Amino acid sequence: MVVVPHSMVIIYFLHFLKWVEAPPPRGGGGDPGWCAKHIIKGNMNIGPVFLSVPKTISNMFSAEAKDVASIRLHGEFGIEMIIYRFGKVRELRVKVQLVGFQVASSSMDGFKAIEDSQGGQFCLFSGPRYRRVSINDITRGDHHAGNSDSDRRAAAENSLCSFFLLLLLLALALYEVNAQPLVPAMFIFGDSVVDAGNNNHLYTIVKANFAPYGRDFANHKPTGRFCNGKLASDLTAENLGFTSYPPAYLSKKARGKNLLIGANFASAASGYYETTAKLYNAIPLRKSNASSIISDSIYLISAGSSDFVQNYYINPLLYKVYTPDQFSDILIQSYTDFIKDLYKLGARKIGVTSLPPLGCLPAAVTIFGSDSNECVAKLNKVAVSFNNKLNSTAQSLLNKLSGLNMLVFDIYQPLYDLVTKPADFGFVEARKACCGTGLVETSILCNAESPGTCANASEYVFWDGFHPSEAANKILADDLLTSGIALIF
Repeated sequence: MVVVPHSMVIIYFLHFLKWVEAPPPRGGGGDPGWCAKHIIKGNMNIGPVFLSVPKTISNMFSAEAKDVASIRLHGEFGIEMIIYRFGKVRELRVKVQLVGFQVASSSMDGFKAIEDSQGGQFCLFSGPRYRRVSINDITRGDHHAGNSDSDRRAAAENSLCSFFLLLLLLALALYEVNAQPLVPAMFIFGDSVVDAGNNNHLYTIVKANFAPYGRDFANHKPTGRFCNGKLASDLTAENLGFTSYPPAYLSKKARGKNLLIGANFASAASGYYETTAKLYNAIPLRKSNASSIISDSIYLISAGSSDFVQNYYINPLLYKVYTPDQFSDILIQSYTDFIKDLYKLGARKIGVTSLPPLGCLPAAVTIFGSDSNECVAKLNKVAVSFNNKLNSTAQSLLNKLSGLNMLVFDIYQPLYDLVTKPADFGFVEARKACCGTGLVETSILCNAESPGTCANASEYVFWDGFHPSEAANKILADDLLTSGIALIF
């Protein structure tokens, strides 16, 4: 949170922070430095202590003031750039609060500018009143309402608040231009959901380095990503401030300085179970050759789906020997061993995604759904059970491994919501994928000659029979960021 106290609130806010860090029973017991570590990411005091000077303040900071007029000269493009920069901060869930602006009154109700969920819009609060304004309203002064004394007072209050809001936006824009990523590097492990092109360099049929894969990616060319565009891991990298993505480890880009931002070791058709990778000649998870660790980096693991859908449920050597619960236990043991391997190498910030609702994948519905267009309940039940074990095992590892910061990201519920309520998220189709018939196609079956491929993948939750579209990945990545703040700070 970035806190910007003004006037008398500077004093009150300082005393509040001191109280938080003071020892009990008279204080909050936070210990020295607790606020800086856990709450406040930035603090900027604006203005000395002013009381009962409404005319001076309102004139200085009205929408007609010289400084605001100067800002307006930059035009809509400049303002939009500021909002864009601020939007990136919003996506990182950094809350900005303007605390206690006092104009024309010595009362302490003050007011706040709190970011609204709509891009470029804010709610200006003055006691119980508020109205939504856009950034253009602020710069034009259109948030002034009416000619009554109360309206003029509200206008003066809103102008002051708006002025400081613009100052803050400008400061954040300048910060964002020169900002470094929130973490030094990202290392990614898993299956086709996060494979950035490693399988391009393997002798395997599980590839995506041909059209129409990648048609909405940079330069509209396939890269080996199992998507029409960006993966959730790509979008997560962007959200963290990276200007490029961790390169596929087997690619020519994974050399020299490019590895300073991390690497992607994911391989389509890989999983926790080593035999799964061997069946498709993919890279086994524990043989990813991750030998170097960059301090404070984030390690993301997304695996398990291939183990079930591309191995267990189609392999009589597994499903006739093990129950789904027993097979889950085997996977959990492999998962535990892999986390311990990373920990021994020095990894401390590890994020693991849960299984998605396996029974809702278009290909799974087609193959295992018994002519039904509904999600396959038994597959989803297994996914939920596995996810419960994933969470409990993560907690056990946290208790045993000192200094480990580990989170399990829930992919199941967000994707299930997209599938069962697509219209709520702006999607038109969730049962069928965009590529081909949308029923089973993936990898070599999803190709430039596949009949029926949709024109607009952003209307579809799934790109092919197993993998989300970029539009769905964007929603999933934003959700990952929301739940993963603890790994960053």
